[in-house]
Amino acid sequence: MVLFFQTLMFQMLSVFFVRYWDPGPRADPFEDMRYIWGGFLYLQDVIEQAIIRAVTGTKEKTGVYIQQMPYPFLRVMSRSMPLFMTLAWMYSVSIILKSVVYEKEARLKETMRIMGLDNGILWLSWFISSLVPLLISAGLLVLVLKKGNLLPYSDPGIVFLFLGSYAVVTIMQCFLISTMFARANLAAACGGIIYFTLYLPYVLCVAWQDYITYGVKLFASLLSPVAFGFGCEYFALFEEQGVGIQWKNLVSSPLQEDKFSLRTTIIMMYFDSFLYGVFTWYIEAVFPGQYGIPRPWYFPFTKSYWFWAEGKSNKVPLSRKGNAAEEEPAHLEPGVYIENLVKVYRHGKKLAVDGLTLGFYEGQITSFLGHNGAGKTTTM
Repeated sequence: MVLFFQTLMFQMLSVFFVRYWDPGPRADPFEDMRYIWGGFLYLQDVIEQAIIRAVTGTKEKTGVYIQQMPYPFLRVMSRSMPLFMTLAWMYSVSIILKSVVYEKEARLKETMRIMGLDNGILWLSWFISSLVPLLISAGLLVLVLKKGNLLPYSDPGIVFLFLGSYAVVTIMQCFLISTMFARANLAAACGGIIYFTLYLPYVLCVAWQDYITYGVKLFASLLSPVAFGFGCEYFALFEEQGVGIQWKNLVSSPLQEDKFSLRTTIIMMYFDSFLYGVFTWYIEAVFPGQYGIPRPWYFPFTKSYWFWAEGKSNKVPLSRKGNAAEEEPAHLEPGVYIENLVKVYRHGKKLAVDGLTLGFYEGQITSFLGHNGAGKTTTM
């Protein structure tokens, strides 16, 4: 009778399809422990106790204690590593956001642009200064994973490439989030929460991993923490097989009929970086904040944005408020030309600049003179 039930249970367990191979025991608590939590072990114990009583005539009870054989449980890395990395870099994300937004809040960004600093150079400087600490952190994490025997088989170069890619896309994500805030402290507080919230869709992907397709994975990977989670899962699967991620299997998957791979996750993270950068460039131009000059929403389709405008004619009259009109020097071209500049402050409805027309010429120095409140700083 016992053999019959054991054979029946073995056949029931064998019908479950295994999507990947690993050399370790089948110790998944939800799929492989049905023999225990499904009630069969209890039934087997009752039958065995009845047989012992029938054969020996004794009624002594013997308890049953079950303990799984200890074995490295690497599958937990695919679930916990994305979460731990998200939590570990949350402070760095808040610091980056606070620094970038503070520069905008204190009008330092507009001041540097007035002085001639290109906007792309400004963003590049922030990118480099933010990337260096994250790459150092990624390098230390590679040492911990290798020396701690968490990833004994994987190539350390691939591990560093994977973590470095995540550092790049995290910085670009910070730049995108910074366009939503005008106060540094608020950005630091809310930015970390937004950064952690973007990790949560990966939990749903794990719960529905048997039902999501290749296209759904690609779409979900537009959120960089989700792509990072998929990459951690492939690291864990290859480590379970005793192979690890190598350069030769970077484009393959340990799962059957799976087109996704670690290379796909890295490519998606760099694609996300480009996408976040484009969104940052557009949103910052259209919604620059309190001190910037907004562009129209269609500015990428205008010729004037991509090409330098031709210089004004040297016959345009130069006029100042209260002064007689003067002619521009015939031998000079204006580098910057202002025509009918007006500024009215919303608070108090004070007219600060009234119809100023002025040209700044190459090779000359132009200065503003006037009493306090005349509108010199407002004009600049």
